Amino acid sequence: MMHVPPAHPVPPLRPPRPVLVHFHVFKNAGTTLDGALLREFGIGFAEFDGPRANYVLEPEEFRAFVETRPAVRAVSSHQVRFPLPEIYDVRWRPLLLVRHPLDRALSAYSFHRRSRTRSASSLQAKKSDLSGYVRWMLGLGPVSLICNFQTAFFSTGHGAGKRPGLAAATARLREAALAGTVERFGESLLCAERNLAEDFPGLDLSNHSRNVTRQRRGRLDERLAELRAELGPDLHAELERRNELDFALHEEAGRELDGRLQRLGDGLTPAFEDFRARCAAREAAAGR
Repeated sequence: MMHVPPAHPVPPLRPPRPVLVHFHVFKNAGTTLDGALLREFGIGFAEFDGPRANYVLEPEEFRAFVETRPAVRAVSSHQVRFPLPEIYDVRWRPLLLVRHPLDRALSAYSFHRRSRTRSASSLQAKKSDLSGYVRWMLGLGPVSLICNFQTAFFSTGHGAGKRPGLAAATARLREAALAGTVERFGESLLCAERNLAEDFPGLDLSNHSRNVTRQRRGRLDERLAELRAELGPDLHAELERRNELDFALHEEAGRELDGRLQRLGDGLTPAFEDFRARCAAREAAAGR
């Protein structure tokens, strides 16, 4: 009679580890968010970009980076793009923020004026007024740093021959763990905390401001009025036209955030008051 060894239970497969991926769009409050991620995850947080500016990471490069770092729970990158690579033991949780495109253009100019780098954008900003900088940027092509850049970032990237797709970018927002706007930064992060509570119990995304370069009026409407006055009607209208997709994406991000806030129900007001109190404490501790 054949001997049959006793059956042993097969150990269950481990569930895939959730990994946050911050799509760090230039001038979209990304440094502030990264500060919170570093504080929360410590050595489990990593930043990963390619060897030069304007590089776009290939999916296999990003895959290799994450696969060889099993302790990583959150990654921030200026150069990662969708679609994210499939890794059998990883479940991606994207973090996406959208900013009003004209306010973002003004912030980019302010940043480049103060930057110590010798990039073409910084050199142009230093020798130009705002109008000259915007004209130069508009001349770089249909998609540039201040022209439909966010839609391109979340859909197809911005390499030669690629066109930004609003439908694809909107779909990415709806699937993201964090989907909101820079103008409503606190509400956006509060929703992300709630959305990520099962994967990351106790996650605290309260923060203090980092890498703030603007020395201008604090309100959005005042900054936009300043931009319109400095550009004049024709150039301002052209900049608006060249950001048609980013305007639509910004509106979609606001609607998505509204829906997520509504699902928080009656607990929204005390939850947001608690979040603001945590942020205020961090600002005070940072000496601001």
